Amino acid sequence: MQFDVLNHIVLVLLLVTGILVLFAKMGLPSVLGYLVAGVLAGPGALGILASEKEMGALSEVGIILMMFMIGLDFSWARLRRNLKMVIGIGSLCTVVITAVTMLALMKFWHLSAAASFIVGGAVAMSSTAVVSKQLMDQREFYDSHGKIAFGITLFQDFAAIIFLSLIPAFSHPDNTQALIRDLATTLGTIFAVLIGIYVAGRKVERALMRFIGSLKSNEIFVLTTLLTIMGSAWVSSFFNLPTIIGVFLAGMIIGETEFRHKVEDDMRPFHDIMIGIFFIVMGLTLKLPVIIPHFLLIAELLAGVILIKLVLTTLIVSVYSRSFGNGLRVGLVLSNCDEFSLILVILGMKGGIIDPAFGNILLIVFILSLMFSTLLILYNKTVTFFFLSLLGIGGKPTMPPEETDELRDLSNHIILCGFGETGKNIRRILRMTGIPIAAIDTDPQKVENAAAEGCHAMYGDTTNLKTLKAARIDQARALIITFDSYTQTLKILHKIRSEYPILPIIVRVHQVSHIEDLLLFGATAVFSDGLGISLSMRQEIMRALKIPEGLLQDEDEIIKEAFRT
Repeated sequence: MQFDVLNHIVLVLLLVTGILVLFAKMGLPSVLGYLVAGVLAGPGALGILASEKEMGALSEVGIILMMFMIGLDFSWARLRRNLKMVIGIGSLCTVVITAVTMLALMKFWHLSAAASFIVGGAVAMSSTAVVSKQLMDQREFYDSHGKIAFGITLFQDFAAIIFLSLIPAFSHPDNTQALIRDLATTLGTIFAVLIGIYVAGRKVERALMRFIGSLKSNEIFVLTTLLTIMGSAWVSSFFNLPTIIGVFLAGMIIGETEFRHKVEDDMRPFHDIMIGIFFIVMGLTLKLPVIIPHFLLIAELLAGVILIKLVLTTLIVSVYSRSFGNGLRVGLVLSNCDEFSLILVILGMKGGIIDPAFGNILLIVFILSLMFSTLLILYNKTVTFFFLSLLGIGGKPTMPPEETDELRDLSNHIILCGFGETGKNIRRILRMTGIPIAAIDTDPQKVENAAAEGCHAMYGDTTNLKTLKAARIDQARALIITFDSYTQTLKILHKIRSEYPILPIIVRVHQVSHIEDLLLFGATAVFSDGLGISLSMRQEIMRALKIPEGLLQDEDEIIKEAFRT
């Protein structure tokens, strides 16, 4: 039995790794590779996995972690700024696509109004998982079309709850009162739970993370983060809401704290593995034997779904953004369906609303749309510029400027590793220059002190290059290390020098005997403890920043007084 399980694991890993390597060589997206791996591993092909149930639970974890990571980047402030886009454009796209699809199905396929409405809602949905991961991989998530696309999918995730709540009522079409009651109860529950999670979470989570951070145990920190993620998912599930909504909010709450980058670094390995499993499961749901006898019908429906979504989304977004280029890019990105599309059709079949034979064909169409759309997302810029050139429209797709995350815009700044007494004094020195500082520490109290002093404060491990990149080390003017630990300082130097050979690095140490070694490892200048460190480091900092010495010549007494206190 144990050998049989290991056999399956090894075969799946071998298949996935081989396909991803091949797709990477071909320049194709990893999402498509996972989907193809799922199709090949399924019972209709190699038969390594009998069904999606074998990996279903792990795939759900993948979606939960993905929405949490998105929440970390999509702060409440950013959501407020984009509320018009999320609600306005998201609702308009969802309603229009649902209505047009519904009318087409009623006229050409003679489906009932209830069945047409459910299928129309399923067509209107777009995959947050595929869109977000692919745009992140292409570094387009924060571009104008990426932000619009994510805003629309975010609204559609909320809208899916309403569609799902209506299915039981549609199973009994004569009971109008039950339909209205179910809809009102669902909407009331959604708002109550979301407000509860956000209000309680903001008060509790920051205090909890600060306490856990003060223990300085990475193991406990990771476990607490996982508890927060799964706890939010459990609360949403308890109230019969999609787990991704509560988890997204949890990510937003932590994203507003100084622990955001540390949490992102810790969760990234879990996220990447689990989201890959999710896409494999999506591939498993594609039943190859059904495709052959209904090939033409499936091809027609697939083309219809993609064209309806592409045309309508392009028109709506073009009007909103006043740019056909942006509209077309968003239309290409959102031309797919998602997991809610599959759930709506499956529940519709179980409720007797949708004919099972037609429903199974729709499931295949939706999965194929996911696979085909990964290519449309990958080449959305190329396709858009091609059509713009045909139409004789010049220039790039544009959007009105929007405020972005402060660290994302940080440049020509100082990165200060450690915010103890020396860090505070360096802050006082640099305050006079007006140069921004990104202060990083693993002590929550010191991070709070840095924020109070006007620094861009971050909780994180500076021996991790990802943390330093989050602080925009590629745009920094210099880096200053003030940690007590000689070993930690060596690790930081070793990580930085290989990638940033000319970045000025100024180091403070306890023992004079360590100076020579640190200079050998790449430090620009090293200073040992003592009262003279203030003026010595000040001179080196001024030299590294190319600030004239005479500019601050009257501040020596202020600095000396600061160090006395």
